[in-house]
Amino acid sequence: MTNVDLSVEIAGIKLRNPIILSSGPMSKDGESIKKAAENGAGAVVTKTISFEAAKVARPCIIKVPKHGISPPVVINAEEWSDLTLEDWLEREMKIAKTAGVPIIGSIWVPEKDIHRVGELAQMVVDAGAVMIEIPGYDPEEVIQLVSEAKKKVDVPVIAKIAMKNFEVEPYIKAIHKAKADAISAIDTMGPVLKIDINTGKPYLGGAKGGGIAGAGRISGQAINPFAVYWIARARQLTDLPLLGIGGITRAEDVVEMLMVGATAVQIHTSVILFGYKIFSRLAKGLEKFLTEKGYSSVKDIIGYAQQYLDTTKHEIPIRYGGIVSEIDKNKCTGCTLCVQVCPWSAIHMEGKIAVSDPKKCYGCGLCTSVCPVDAISLIETK
Repeated sequence: MTNVDLSVEIAGIKLRNPIILSSGPMSKDGESIKKAAENGAGAVVTKTISFEAAKVARPCIIKVPKHGISPPVVINAEEWSDLTLEDWLEREMKIAKTAGVPIIGSIWVPEKDIHRVGELAQMVVDAGAVMIEIPGYDPEEVIQLVSEAKKKVDVPVIAKIAMKNFEVEPYIKAIHKAKADAISAIDTMGPVLKIDINTGKPYLGGAKGGGIAGAGRISGQAINPFAVYWIARARQLTDLPLLGIGGITRAEDVVEMLMVGATAVQIHTSVILFGYKIFSRLAKGLEKFLTEKGYSSVKDIIGYAQQYLDTTKHEIPIRYGGIVSEIDKNKCTGCTLCVQVCPWSAIHMEGKIAVSDPKKCYGCGLCTSVCPVDAISLIETK
């Protein structure tokens, strides 16, 4: 494998690679942060620190569906850190600083204390954070929180977006108005709910919105396409560094997020389910991809897909027919997945090989995405 440069820079802070541990239970204290760094994380965001320690209802995290660990989708009723501010300032940040990677301090204050967010940011910076990240749930809140923090600290301040809707533009306008130095998106989504059908009770012990006991917020692969869209659209509206978050589990997910415009990515659900070693696995996978494609630096792919996404620069071709599926008989393994999923019954088996009938094929493309060996492609018809 050739020597590929995986380093990136966020608002003047250099990272050895673009894979960051986001805020959550896997960054709950100094030792957890060290584990992430030892396993290859490019940087770590602390679990969210506030003036008062959180009281967390239990149980607070479940994996869905219930059995196994794949696909990586989690629902949680977590709160901010249940350690005190003094714990973080006097002990945990000191341990975290020994990790040898940039420490991003995640902070939050209730609405009544917004005027004190700058004070909290300064404390966390003085304790060792080289950046501050602040979650905001609507554009106005983003303006207030980030602006107040910027008055007090001279390190980069990241606005973390916890969306209430999918209108990206108001958030970007707010972030520019607040003069944030970078953006991380998206946070967990919700409220959502799962019920234990054996008892009729909700799995979770918290209440994350909507007046429903046991409601939570969802993370993992289920929100990945939303996150990819948000980062892609944000890149069209701002030049600020973007940190893509949401369902990143494979090296391919990292590549995709970088290609739509992210400078780096943050992961957490996959760390919960697969452990800290996922950092080295993702970094190696990213390096392998870059090497095989002939790139010398991760920076070569950042924003690469934008050339195909901007409707103001060129017309996006729209088809209403004229394409059908074609199956490479030399690649087909006879797994029958394409036969099972075809809504138009256009694919059948001839012996151990799948065959597509062009007269029945609608050209929907579903079969190309389920084939495990990439034996199916779409071709133009006359």
